Amino acid sequence: MKSFIKSGAGLLLSAVCLSAVAAELPNVIQDAAADYRERARFPEWSRLITDAVDPVAAARVASHQRMPGPNGAAPALEVWTTEVSFFPGETVDLFARLDWLATDQGLQGVQGLRASQISGWEIAGRILFERSGRLVHVVYSDDGRGADQLAGDGLYSARLALDEKSAPALGQADNLMVKVTARNAAGQVRNAVGGFLYSNPGATLTGNYRQLVRDGNLLVLAEAEVLAPGR
Repeated sequence: MKSFIKSGAGLLLSAVCLSAVAAELPNVIQDAAADYRERARFPEWSRLITDAVDPVAAARVASHQRMPGPNGAAPALEVWTTEVSFFPGETVDLFARLDWLATDQGLQGVQGLRASQISGWEIAGRILFERSGRLVHVVYSDDGRGADQLAGDGLYSARLALDEKSAPALGQADNLMVKVTARNAAGQVRNAVGGFLYSNPGATLTGNYRQLVRDGNLLVLAEAEVLAPGR
């Protein structure tokens, strides 16, 4: 009997503890249902912003592509552009740098930095137009000219002018792949791949906007000049 009472007390205590924990935990099912109900208030093509981050602006931020050496050896070659997409007549600024800390051998990379400065690195890129198959070669430099603001800071840059002759058809876009290779006098080689979108839009915003309230909803109307049919 004593054994049974102790066990019963233990079970009762466990039940009380579980009830207390359950009271502190959020109700996942109710929270999910509330979230779905909130999203259902908006059209399928819209997106509810709950984190104060503009999803359109976030998608337009160019990402950095980084590739280390064999077995994660330092340095890693990091490449990027200033924008994710460009238009005919614009100039594309391409950047590259050797990252000694973002690899599995960061300490060895720092120790090898002096040796790399002595031997020197040469960085070049090949830009491939997906639609036409056109190939353009560029050389990255760290001389403080063009897109490079400070000579000798380890940040290499190159520029590519997008002439209208190489532009995709009106209303179309082309993916350009940027293959970058870095070599030094010691025979070390690093490769990385980036890219950007070359767009020739068939419609442009004029800058004229109008807003009104309809059925309790705020509507913003934007005027566009349409040059070619499309989405």
